[in-house]
Amino acid sequence: MDREKIKKVAKIGIISGIAAIATKEIIMANWLTTADLSKTMEGGLTFGIYIVIAGIWYMISN
Repeated sequence: MDREKIKKVAKIGIISGIAAIATKEIIMANWLTTADLSKTMEGGLTFGIYIVIAGIWYMISN
């Protein structure tokens, strides 16, 4: 594995980590505000954006 490939894998790993942390935060926030549907939808939208960004980054990296 050359250095460029390692960098790409690291980038994907970092983005995946950020997405995972964001998901956890959203889930925790949703547990605290289960009655507030708009917050839940906002959280879902934010998570969706993270997934899209991670996907785009993955495609650019490969």
